[in-house]
Amino acid sequence: RGNLTGAAADAALVPQGYVRTARFSETNPARENRWYNLNIRNDYISVADAYRNLTVGGVPDPLVDAGGDITDIVIEERRRQLFAEGQRYVDMLRKNIPFPTGTNGANRKGQVYGPVTCVPLPNVETQNNPNFKT
Repeated sequence: RGNLTGAAADAALVPQGYVRTARFSETNPARENRWYNLNIRNDYISVADAYRNLTVGGVPDPLVDAGGDITDIVIEERRRQLFAEGQRYVDMLRKNIPFPTGTNGANRKGQVYGPVTCVPLPNVETQNNPNFKT
């Protein structure tokens, strides 16, 4: 809300070294992460239309960029995280994200990416399969 002084004063009230560990259990219903189970795992709940595009003091909520596209933000976050995990390729196929081509699509060795949309079969697979045609 733009009250940085108030936020800093509130943060200063937290004792130095304070740690809060939330422990959840998959087997003990009293300690389950209910919101995660309802929203992510079971897909039972979501944000109703009445709670979208909310305002604070008559202006759009500053914590929500109504002009931006959250999908673009999520895809960019996934691009960075999945690349680091070696899983970006599958996400690009699943989301139909175009592969970079041309000079903008060159790797650090100068090799240009092509429009490949599947993992090439190993030679041993193609050589040992009489039904495989090149």
